[in-house]
Amino acid sequence: MICASVKKNPEKLADLPKQYDIVEVWGPSFVPLIRLLQKPVILKVADCDLVDENLNVDYIDYDISMDVSVRPKGAKLIISYHNPDHTPSLNELHGIVRDMLAMGADICKIVTKAVTVEDNLIPLRLLAESKTPMIAFCLGEKGRISRIMAPQFGSLISYVPPTADFVTAEGQIVFDEWMKIQKMLARG
Repeated sequence: MICASVKKNPEKLADLPKQYDIVEVWGPSFVPLIRLLQKPVILKVADCDLVDENLNVDYIDYDISMDVSVRPKGAKLIISYHNPDHTPSLNELHGIVRDMLAMGADICKIVTKAVTVEDNLIPLRLLAESKTPMIAFCLGEKGRISRIMAPQFGSLISYVPPTADFVTAEGQIVFDEWMKIQKMLARG
């Protein structure tokens, strides 16, 4: 699934192209608008106090460090681990996934910083070995390879901004470029 993430400016939701499968929104300013979206919604939790079980979202994304005791009815639970400094070893990431599953995760999300090009291989291998629904890739310019290849290794969601105005993390590839790359990969 291709996901557009809107971190600020709720009015940007009106500018999202129809090609997106899912939309990720951040923060309380989006809650009144969630029902208006015509796509499945991921609510990225920034403040646990703003979550209640009556929110009409399809997915809720909590950081692994947060209390996940409140979950909207019917929402799938994404537990996220972000490491903006480096990519831990494959063994360490397997341990983090076990912790996420113990917390009740339906989907595990692993996002790490690629310090070297070789770091891209770790989340891709994690995806290839996983029997759990997962999202995994690396951040940063050196992490672009994992963003491109993650869907081929089983990552459920690719975060692809429509334009540079929607970029929420270093190394994201905008929609037009993403589609060109994916078409080339499909031709093999």
